[in-house]
Amino acid sequence: MHHRRIHYVLIIALVLFGGCMKGSQLSGNMVPRNPGKKPAIAIISEGLFADMIGNDLFLKGFTIIERNRLVKVIHEQAIQKSGLTEEAAFVEAGKLLNVQALMFIDQKTDDNKVLLYASIKLVDVERGAIIGSFHYRQGRGFRKEHMEAISRRIAAAIAGPYRAAR
Repeated sequence: MHHRRIHYVLIIALVLFGGCMKGSQLSGNMVPRNPGKKPAIAIISEGLFADMIGNDLFLKGFTIIERNRLVKVIHEQAIQKSGLTEEAAFVEAGKLLNVQALMFIDQKTDDNKVLLYASIKLVDVERGAIIGSFHYRQGRGFRKEHMEAISRRIAAAIAGPYRAAR
């Protein structure tokens, strides 16, 4: 009889605890202008997460230009002094560096540096149009998805439309 009660208590605890868990979510879409060619992407955002996504995209065959190189071009060309917004300055620098897309990453972490939310936007340099937009939200519960796994998922979602291209 005692074992049966413990069994029921464990089942109830698992059901209740399982109901509190919610998996992480990645949503969004990538609509490349030319799915036959992977674009050179300039990552505008700074930080570890941006570096991780850049590395994962590089491993998938993308050419990655880092923010520091764009900033140097902006300073050399004195684009910021021409009255352009920061985003327009990056677009102009991207054109000078022959980059086809810019990636902007906005993220929020908790006090333990666990990624809670990320918004990733890819902008076509030539047209100024968004060609990719993704949103990530960390799941609830004690098991948190590591930043490495999140960056791999995002890179795979970005690369997805290019897989069939040869």
